[in-house]
Amino acid sequence: MKPNHPTFSKRFRSVMPLACILAGLISGCGTPIPVTTPESTDARLSKIEKDLQDLAARIGPSVSPSAAPAAATLDANRVKALRVKPDPVTVKVGAKTNLDPILLVMDNDETSVVTNLSLLDVSLKNLSSSDTGDVATIDSSGQISGIKVGAAVLTVKLGAVTTTVPVIVESATAASATPTPTATPTPAATATPTPTPTPTPASTSNIKSIAVDPESYELTVGGFVTVGQIIVTLADDAQGFLSNRQNVTWDVANTSVATINQGGTITAVAVGETTITVSYQGVSKAFLVKVIAN
Repeated sequence: MKPNHPTFSKRFRSVMPLACILAGLISGCGTPIPVTTPESTDARLSKIEKDLQDLAARIGPSVSPSAAPAAATLDANRVKALRVKPDPVTVKVGAKTNLDPILLVMDNDETSVVTNLSLLDVSLKNLSSSDTGDVATIDSSGQISGIKVGAAVLTVKLGAVTTTVPVIVESATAASATPTPTATPTPAATATPTPTPTPTPASTSNIKSIAVDPESYELTVGGFVTVGQIIVTLADDAQGFLSNRQNVTWDVANTSVATINQGGTITAVAVGETTITVSYQGVSKAFLVKVIAN
């Protein structure tokens, strides 16, 4: 085929640039094309990472999408005490009552409140191990429901800090030891008798005995628990629970082992045993308190 043949000229022109490039590497068609070694994958990733770090430095610190809001974060190591109110909790069978927001006392004596109980370890158990079935229940909002007459212990824990509060469930119809007044007799036909006076509720002459439930308590040193129900038996054998403890007196045989306040909360002081006597309107009952080592 001759060089001036149309087909030859067309093919020659199509391969001409490639020939020039190859020749240019040696010396011919123009400036040599630089040859670079491709970057490795690690090198490219390192460069991308550095670019991202430079970008983050220019726009300032970022917030991790998974970071929880500060209000929902508790540093349990900084909490030195928990306060639960009311103390004790009193509720009637079939009724409900709400806890106040739980108070946290921090290590710098600042305080804050918690209304979301899911941030805490909360449990409610019967005070007497022999009592079957729940005396009361508590939901995630802090609402306590009375199920049956008895006593339970509400335990609230955050990290290494624990506090307990007694929960007393009273009868829906008889909340206190109020005797039924003696009925006025019908006057006889021959004479008008003096009406029998209505007895004063909870007077000494009408109280047959008192008891506490449970009848004994075991604590570890430094622990505390509130006496459960105070049961009053009247002269006619009617019974009721004493809900107001302001007129009750407590006597601890050995205060070096345990102490008790007016509300009936026992605090364990040292290992040992002692008795505590509760008195009301001249009637008394002693019960045992045992303190063991942690």
